[in-house]
Amino acid sequence: MVEKSIIKQRILQYIDSKGISKYEFYRRSGISKGVLEQYTGMGEKNILRFIDYDPEINLDWLLRGKGEMYRKPVASGTVASPPATNGQTSTAQHYELIEELDDLCTNIENAAKSQIDALKLYKRSLNKLKK
Repeated sequence: MVEKSIIKQRILQYIDSKGISKYEFYRRSGISKGVLEQYTGMGEKNILRFIDYDPEINLDWLLRGKGEMYRKPVASGTVASPPATNGQTSTAQHYELIEELDDLCTNIENAAKSQIDALKLYKRSLNKLKK
């Protein structure tokens, strides 16, 4: 059975943790209605809308599954920003993570296709043995 993308699963987990309905989430975030129910990937615009919707979300958690759902607050009570690298802005970092995510999805897709091809070959071999 095909599973929803890992980012969609994490966003659904986020919605559950907030105790809001999907309808309310779509309305407030601007994410395209129904996108979380689809079994395809999630577009760049919708990912950025989610990040803009709750800037306290930990991007490592969202994109890689590492760390906690929210960034850790600093002593002053504000949320620590992710460190900037090479003078990049936060938006540039978002795009970098999205590009990395896209590469990971492509790798997963290719691995899945390879597994499917191997299973088809195995099935043909079994069918030949039956005859």
